[in-house]
Amino acid sequence: MTWSRLVLIAAALLASLAVGTLATTAQQPAATDDATIAALDARAGRFLEAVSIGDTERAYLDLLAGGRLAQQKDAVAALVEKTGQLRTQYGKYQSFERVGAERIGQDLVLLTYLYKSADFPVVWKFAFYHGSASAADSLPKADAWRVISVRFDTDFDSLAHDVAATSSR
Repeated sequence: MTWSRLVLIAAALLASLAVGTLATTAQQPAATDDATIAALDARAGRFLEAVSIGDTERAYLDLLAGGRLAQQKDAVAALVEKTGQLRTQYGKYQSFERVGAERIGQDLVLLTYLYKSADFPVVWKFAFYHGSASAADSLPKADAWRVISVRFDTDFDSLAHDVAATSSR
């Protein structure tokens, strides 16, 4: 075998290894394979189910437990009141569907849902943060994911943009 032929074979092997390595590192586990996202999805799902049966105040108390948002009593009361108007504004609850799940680093998870009502759907967005647990935390470290943002709207252009951006990654 000549040197040029050996160099050519070695280059081909290195190129195939490099492509395989790039393909492997570029792939991230799907959000549905992430145990943390699955647990937070269940938590958001319990919230949306409680809202759907009119148990809005308890839904917010459970969702926000242990976080700073729970301490903002006036803001939570306003959210409870606004959420309580979903049925009259958008019709009877039908179902909900998670349409987005994104991890940003190790400590931030964004979940997006389509809350389907008889007359009009509503977009719900939750942001969960897992900061370092301190001695003052009332929850164990494993349960230290806190809701740092919860909101709902009917901004479907933003939803379409978010879903398109997430799926192109």
